[in-house]
Amino acid sequence: IAVNMVVPVLAGILYGRGQGLLVGFFGTLLAAFSPIGSAFEIAAIIPHSIMGFLAGYFKDKAPTPIVACTLFIGHLLNIIMFVLFSLLPISLVADGQFWMGLLYETFIGIVTIMILKGIITLGRVKS
Repeated sequence: IAVNMVVPVLAGILYGRGQGLLVGFFGTLLAAFSPIGSAFEIAAIIPHSIMGFLAGYFKDKAPTPIVACTLFIGHLLNIIMFVLFSLLPISLVADGQFWMGLLYETFIGIVTIMILKGIITLGRVKS
């Protein structure tokens, strides 16, 4: 599960576009410059920010499973950034197994977002 992608989308869905953007930006920035950070994390800062923003933007315009599909946008933006910065060979992007793995990861991420949103909103008290 791409936790670093699920969290900004979940933040956007729960709290709005500004919070989704900030969680995507600062979460990925902190991860990028932590001891476990890498060039992939640095290249993912902008895509994760955009993904969190879009999830917040669409949160009231579409049902959660559709909004959770902003993970697709995040993955596509990541791939573009990784190819631009020579972190991912273009030949790998042309491979069918690459896309099957990405679809599987995205599907699991969408299900995770739906479950977490349900758990979090279930605990909220409506006033």
